Order: sequence, then C-alpha cells, then structure tokens
Amino acid sequence: DAIPELCASLARRGVAHAALVGPWSHGFPHMSALDCGARCDFPRLCLGFVRAHCSGDAARAPRACHVHCGGDDWLEAPSLAAALEGDAAVSSLGAGGALDDGGGAAGADVVAVVGLGGADAFVDECHADPLGASGAFAHLGRLGDLAGDHAAADARGTVAAFAFAAGAGPAAVVGAPTLRLKLRAAGGGAACGRVHARLCVVGSGGSSERVAAGVAAVRGDGTADVELGFAARTLKAGETWRVVLHRWDWPLFPPPPGGAGDPLAPLEVLAGSTVSLPRPSPAADLGAPPPPKFRPPSDTA
Repeated sequence: DAIPELCASLARRGVAHAALVGPWSHGFPHMSALDCGARCDFPRLCLGFVRAHCSGDAARAPRACHVHCGGDDWLEAPSLAAALEGDAAVSSLGAGGALDDGGGAAGADVVAVVGLGGADAFVDECHADPLGASGAFAHLGRLGDLAGDHAAADARGTVAAFAFAAGAGPAAVVGAPTLRLKLRAAGGGAACGRVHARLCVVGSGGSSERVAAGVAAVRGDGTADVELGFAARTLKAGETWRVVLHRWDWPLFPPPPGGAGDPLAPLEVLAGSTVSLPRPSPAADLGAPPPPKFRPPSDTA
C-alpha cells in the first residue's frame, strides 16, 4: 500500500514519477522469486525514466503507470492516481453466503456467524495448522512469498464466506476494497476484539487465491470498517469473487488481550453489512501490453 500512497503524495506536489505495480514482494521485478509474477526489465525502465527527465530523451521514457492484474493482464494509465479514479461496486453480505449487488437493506437479521467455537476452536486450529499453511507468507523474496490456496481455509466452520453468483460482480478490481460490517456478540454482551477479512478469487476448479486482506477492531457499537490492502486483479473465465470473514488470523496476528469481553467469542454478521470493490477508472487501459521482459546487462541489443 505504500506505493499508491507515495504516488498520490507525489501527484499532489506535481513531482514527475512512474509506477510499476505487481506481485513482487521483497524482490525487484527483474529478480523476484519465480512464483511472484513476470520478471520485468526494471533496470532499463528506471534508466529510461532518468534519461527522459534528466536529458530530455523522451523516447526512452517508460509508461507512466503499469499495473499487473493477474495472469497476462496488465493495466496502463496516465498515472496510478488516474487508474484509481473509478467508481466502486457496493454489494451486501447476504444470507446463505451470497454477495448481492445494491448494498443491502439495513436490519438486525443475522446473515452469518464468524468464530464459531470461540477460543477452543482457535486452539484446535492452531494445533492442526501451527504455521498457518493456507495463509503462509515467507518473506525475503523466497519461493512461497505469495499466499497458497485458501480453499480449505475458506471452508472452515469458523469463518463466514460470501461469493457472487456466476457472472456477477465487477470484472476487475483495482484499489483498496473496504467492508462496512454490522456485528453482534453471538452469546449476548458487547462485541469486541478484531475481525479479519480477505478478498479471494475462486477458480473454476475450486481453488481460492487471496487477492487482499485486512483487519480492524470491533467498535463498542458493534461496527467495524475493514480496509483491505491494495488489489489489482481481473477475473478470467469461470472465476468469481469471494469475501471471507474470520475472527483470528494465526500466526500473523496473535489474539488481542482480554478486556471487557471475550475477544475470540463468536460474532453474528448482521444484514446491512457491505463490501465495496473499487473498479478501475475508464481512463485505464486493461488490455495494455506487458512491460519489457528482463534482459541481462550483457544483452545490449
């Protein structure tokens, strides 16, 4: 999320900049691990930017903004800020795990329960999966830097999963998705602790790819606003969006300390809870060609 915020700051100050955004976590785009996306020729793109702005060689200037959107899909825009000027698709979290367009109606009806089993279920899951295999995130640019298949985690009885019907939902998401949740303690009393959320893409074969994730504290009035990380993804044939709520996210987040209530107690998700999925701006080209592939320095052609 630092790159979108930095680009916005530079744009406000009128500072020339270019952005190359992709799934390279701790390695540069030209030397990142094999499972972190295409190896782009980052050094030559940087050199082209310097030549364009320091010596006036405009022909060498890289595209102002290039964003990887999964697979072979790339987005190009005049700037990252311009790519993020699109509207958002607001959908309600409905009963039976449905995501419905239109934002949903307010009310107190329970559409799902998250965190069934409370602390006992948390301990059981930690014993069964002590390193959080489905959400593993090995740093330092090594293989496995991206999260694995979340299908098994999405099916746990302790989470609440919501998905669009086939063909529904936005065709692309670019930006930071947000959830506005209405919650209530399942056993009575005040809702407290945290609620975690993730946005996944479900493939035609049932695999679940995590696209973005976030966490927020539950307020005293039972509401929570969860902002997920920056996401850029287009849907392929047979794919759909899935939103998953969970009470804990071990081992990334240890349980919060106890307070006025049980921070791991089950929560009821109430009608009127929504998810907002940002769509790319009309100024963005989702059919853009990819950046140049990496060439070693010995290749001077």
